[in-house]
Amino acid sequence: MRKITTYPLSRLHTEHLDIPVGSNLLYASDDNGETTLFVDIDIDEKRLEKRSVYMVETWKPVEEDILKKDRIGSFVIGHYGKVCHFFTDPVPAKAKKNGN
Repeated sequence: MRKITTYPLSRLHTEHLDIPVGSNLLYASDDNGETTLFVDIDIDEKRLEKRSVYMVETWKPVEEDILKKDRIGSFVIGHYGKVCHFFTDPVPAKAKKNGN
């Protein structure tokens, strides 16, 4: 069985999360003033894998390889008052589970 859960993001430019193997990072969003990552997980999966999330601020220099990653959201970060964009590493097709 699967469910959508959330992981808080600390607004670092690169953040590494331990999430269940085969999870799908859906999108990053502002949730009541907190930067939050919404993730589709298998609730029975006990193994964890590291996944990286990259935050890029509008108008700031960014390495080109970051922009080639999967974009998972863009929104205004409240107390920063600026738009930030979030990216993650693509998951190889063979690593995806349940056709996701």
